[in-house]
Amino acid sequence: VAFACGAAYADAARSEGHNPLPLETVSVQTNRERLAQGKFFYTADEIVAYVKADAEVIRSFRPDLVVSDLRLSMNIAAKTTGVPLLALVNAHWSPGGAYRLPAPSGGVFRFLPPALREAAFSLIRPLALRYFPKPLDDARRRCGLRPLNDLRRHYTAGDYCAYLDLPELFPIPHMPRGHFYLGPLAWTPRNLPAPPLDDISADRPLAYVSMGSSGDESVLPAVLQATAAAGFQIVLSGLGDAATADLRRAVPELRGRFTAGKCFDPEPVLKRAAVTICHGGSGTVYQSLAH
Repeated sequence: VAFACGAAYADAARSEGHNPLPLETVSVQTNRERLAQGKFFYTADEIVAYVKADAEVIRSFRPDLVVSDLRLSMNIAAKTTGVPLLALVNAHWSPGGAYRLPAPSGGVFRFLPPALREAAFSLIRPLALRYFPKPLDDARRRCGLRPLNDLRRHYTAGDYCAYLDLPELFPIPHMPRGHFYLGPLAWTPRNLPAPPLDDISADRPLAYVSMGSSGDESVLPAVLQATAAAGFQIVLSGLGDAATADLRRAVPELRGRFTAGKCFDPEPVLKRAAVTICHGGSGTVYQSLAH
């Protein structure tokens, strides 16, 4: 196995015994700013640059199969290098599913109340699915491939597509060819530090709050204030020491009932937690359901 990834989580690959091959990635902050403006995550130029980097890794390792977890350029690279691709994705993105993409909260939609936002977006949803990923289709054309013209087809593009979900939670009425359920992958990197539970007592319910890799830190003070007001002790995952200190100053109600760490093993926390508050990442969702 050759494992390729960005620098942010390369240590997770190293903990499994891999020497990860570096891939350049756009920052989470850049992605978030573009989404807030109603733009796609990447420009066509960035996708083409990704494709070149992906193809270089493929040609150097010469694999029999590429497995890609939402690296949207990888389908183009795999096609142009002639290597079969297995895409990993959540089932709600399946073109054969009944999931309806909700209205975005950024761009012009941020000025509308939620009910009106959903009503307006329902009228243009097919156009949004077609034109929002236009940079991907532009990149495909530049690389000699036909456009896919649908966000869901881009997310699931590959010779095979494995859904990281339970069919009971996300049924697919019309399963596309080559698609199948792999099931949730509840995995924790090795050698993670223990969670900061020393200051957490057993006399109050515990809330596990996780920012994941793409959570918006600006909402944390309101989330933590409400959670503390509801009587919970809080263990927060995803923030470093400096940001944690800022939170303590911003939310005095956390005094004596809050602890945090950048990255730790969540299992001991989930065994004691009464509730999880997260950004919707399926890894955290399924870990919580398992407990």
